[in-house]
Amino acid sequence: MISLGAKIDVRRGNITIGNNSNITHGCKLVSHDASAKRINPSDNGAGTIIIKDNVYIGVGSIILRNVCIG
Repeated sequence: MISLGAKIDVRRGNITIGNNSNITHGCKLVSHDASAKRINPSDNGAGTIIIKDNVYIGVGSIILRNVCIG
């Protein structure tokens, strides 16, 4: 279940969501980070988020690139 109030931003990068997972209202999943280039000029900012099976992401959570939950 993905709430209508959740934001899943895949402008750059990838997000994988497993079976029977819940992403609640106000959650943000962002698979990119433009500021990464300031730290490492060869980093294009794209990343991957993996939400495995049976994961519950609570209200207002923010999940950033290169994170795996579950």
